[in-house]
Amino acid sequence: MLRDALDRCLLEPLRDARPIEEVAVTDGGNLLQLTNFLRVDTNSNGLSQTADGLNVLFPASADPFGTNPTFTCQIFSAHVLGGDLRQLARFSSEGVSVRGCLTSPQPGCSTNVGPDTIPSQDSESGAIIFDSSCNPFGSDNASDEIFAMRPDGSGMRQLTHARGMVENADGSVSFQYPGPYAYGPYR
Repeated sequence: MLRDALDRCLLEPLRDARPIEEVAVTDGGNLLQLTNFLRVDTNSNGLSQTADGLNVLFPASADPFGTNPTFTCQIFSAHVLGGDLRQLARFSSEGVSVRGCLTSPQPGCSTNVGPDTIPSQDSESGAIIFDSSCNPFGSDNASDEIFAMRPDGSGMRQLTHARGMVENADGSVSFQYPGPYAYGPYR
């Protein structure tokens, strides 16, 4: 069954007409590929450099270490010179997320650490601030939330508790999501 799920995930680019994306960094005319995940949701546009400039952070739903069997959107880091690839987040979903970080249809969730969400780190603790629709603490709302975690992936904390989408008694719908947000500056 897991092999079938993996095959579906690898075939996703064919069904969805999306190209496989990998993370790469450039320095002038030099290009260094940091991942080889063969996934459609590994997003170089979501690439963020850590405050010390030594690592990049990015979302992906790959399972390079056997710790993400449901292909849920995770946060990874890699050294800018290659190597030291690490899975920082340990989000899970109730079923195999065939579309990974693209999330629609469910199961699955999205995680943003890229420039669109102004990722940052606390200058003293190094905590990474990011937003995600994943639900690591089992709250009963379905919303994006803002989280913080140490650069090694430990000590994750949820900083917000938004209601998400709520259907009111009169049938109207309201939304409450965190943001915009920013944290910084680097020192």
